[in-house]
Amino acid sequence: MRELVIHLLGHFEIEVDGAQVDEQRWSRKKAKVLLKVLALAPNRKMQREQLLSILWPEMETEAAINNLHKVIHAARRALEPEMTPAASRFLITKDQFVALADETVWIDADEFERLAAEAVKSGSSDLLKRAMELYRGDLLEEDLYEDWATMRRERLRLLYQRVLEKLSANLEAVRDEHAIDILNRLLAMNIANEEAHRRLMRMYSAMGQRHLALQQYRICADALNKELDVLPEPATTQLYESLLVGAATAEPAPVAHKEAAVAPVEAAAPPAQRPAWILWLLAASAVVALAYFIAEYTPLFQHKPAQIPSLAILPLRRESDKGQLDAMADGITEELINSISRMAGIRVMARATVFAYKGRLDAREIGRELKVSTVLSGFLRQEGDMTSIGVELIDIEDGARLWARKYSVTMQNLASLQRLLATELAAALERKLTGRQAVQPVRKVTDDAAAYRLYLTGRSYANQRTSPGIRKSLEYYQQAIGRDPAYGLAYAGLADSYGLLGWEDGLPADYYSKARAAAEKALELDPSLAEAQTSLAMVSALYDWNWPVAEAQFRRAIELNSGYATAHHWYGVHLGAMGRFEESRRELTAARDLDPLSPIVNLNLGYPAYYERQFPQALAIYRQVLALNQNFAPAHEDSMIVSSLMGDTAAATSEAIQFLRYSGQTELADLVERASGQGGLEAALKVWLGAVEKRAGVEYVSPMIPARLAATLRDREKCLLWLDRAWQQRSPQLVYLAVDPVYDSLRAEGRFQQLLKRIGLPSR
Repeated sequence: MRELVIHLLGHFEIEVDGAQVDEQRWSRKKAKVLLKVLALAPNRKMQREQLLSILWPEMETEAAINNLHKVIHAARRALEPEMTPAASRFLITKDQFVALADETVWIDADEFERLAAEAVKSGSSDLLKRAMELYRGDLLEEDLYEDWATMRRERLRLLYQRVLEKLSANLEAVRDEHAIDILNRLLAMNIANEEAHRRLMRMYSAMGQRHLALQQYRICADALNKELDVLPEPATTQLYESLLVGAATAEPAPVAHKEAAVAPVEAAAPPAQRPAWILWLLAASAVVALAYFIAEYTPLFQHKPAQIPSLAILPLRRESDKGQLDAMADGITEELINSISRMAGIRVMARATVFAYKGRLDAREIGRELKVSTVLSGFLRQEGDMTSIGVELIDIEDGARLWARKYSVTMQNLASLQRLLATELAAALERKLTGRQAVQPVRKVTDDAAAYRLYLTGRSYANQRTSPGIRKSLEYYQQAIGRDPAYGLAYAGLADSYGLLGWEDGLPADYYSKARAAAEKALELDPSLAEAQTSLAMVSALYDWNWPVAEAQFRRAIELNSGYATAHHWYGVHLGAMGRFEESRRELTAARDLDPLSPIVNLNLGYPAYYERQFPQALAIYRQVLALNQNFAPAHEDSMIVSSLMGDTAAATSEAIQFLRYSGQTELADLVERASGQGGLEAALKVWLGAVEKRAGVEYVSPMIPARLAATLRDREKCLLWLDRAWQQRSPQLVYLAVDPVYDSLRAEGRFQQLLKRIGLPSR
């Protein structure tokens, strides 16, 4: 038996040698907090400075250290009142660390995490039950608003939810009525969990308790209406309607995680050979019940039309073996999105979001996942000398075809066909979705078929968002312009690619001047191009450091096309750099609503919280991004910085290694990992910084990379040296200097304040 037992799940309790520590023995409140913090810390130990910042954040260092000594003494007395505090079995101080003696301590949160992970992986009902029983409540329920407990609490809650989902699925599969209790526990965690409501309805039906299944639907509808202001999904309503008339449902009980396969749960079979008069009476009763329910609950399950009609234009399927058609199909899809998004009153899903569904065929299912009212799907096919495009507009609610067309033209007329398709689709959408007859003007395209194909290929490469892909896109845009010097969209593409390369791929002066020239030329040829206006705003913000002009240009881009996600995205990031965090959230949320699956948009949504020093909130957003895309390197980099600022050196080290691996720097990742094994995060960052500085001696490296690493290491002199070089080169990342917490240790430096002044940023 462990000598010291700490309960963190639910109410905080401590047992020493099998006896609970009496509340009266805690002479100092902070002594109890000290043990909680240490119990949650990686390896159950923490540096003194970290403890001081948590326990006495506003106090002078000398006074805080004096308090820490007193609190350690009080904690030892509470745990072992009969022993000399310096000889404590449990609370150890060594060098600059305070720690719990690992070999004598058992912590329920650690045991739950270990057991639950094993149970979820194995699917064993016995292990799942043991893990469930160990979870007495959320982590430290009395400390709900303490930042140092928030992240671990949410992680354990999610793990507990997975345990409940797995266990309930196992019990459903064998018709065990205890599944009902587990599902109710799931709903206690989130009353708006519609899948759990449906599973409960099926279980009640399977147990012969149809009245409870019907009642569960009403509970579900009320909860969704109250919590989310939405109606039940069609699947829930259909299940309810089938139960209402006594029909059995053979639909399988859904499983939240694919590793647990569950057999279908069917409703109880009706008795055989029922007399006709009983069947008639049941049917009549069902009709009466249905009429009553409709009269009482119509406001809850009547379909509410979306406030703004919404559309997802899915990637055209390439139905031919010719490789060039793939880029064309993608390009035509993107151009349709860009054209239709200019229509007022219609919300159009952005390219990055719909292209995540490329290759999937069920348009209605995709529409439901994206929560849009309509979907456009179609194909591009090569048939001899002719190219065919077929499209259909589908109503997601009932699957009705609202509009459809098929066109066949020669390759030379493909650009004209795309323009015709956009015009007719816009007209159909106006009539079907908004009831208006006026048609929004369609974007201008070239009449040169070869230039059009080159432009589409350039877009395809640019959308890879890799340095080689973006450089390749420049070649195709320039070739398109060579074919048609008046092709505004090609200039807009050129501006985008130069701007992306200017971020850290080379000297900013080499790229941003070209980006500006291309954007200005695009607007000269077509003043309605929101993409070009956005690129121009990017140059004004990141290179010219002309904030009023940049803001006016971003606003103009949104005015030209309020459905252009990138304009909202980049404007939101710019507002964050200016310290206007609520406005930043608003624009980033607008971008997310248009492009909900974009990793970079979702990641940037965490930046306002990060700038406001709300690190647990920012980290939670970064973790959500990684849950959707574990390979997304920028999310690992940002998680590394936040974890470091929070004092979680183990997590920061892990994220640093993952960032390097997922960004393709595998050799450096190996070096950093080896260094971390010997000296932790500090050693890892020093090796990383040294490698970057060495590379900077032979090729271009953005000075902001070593500057940020040096800031994380709190190497002020080295950081200021690289920041000065960044200023000389007008590095675009300097615009975040006033708000980025990683530079907080430098803010008192006169040289840092002078740098902010030179850039034109306010001192914060």
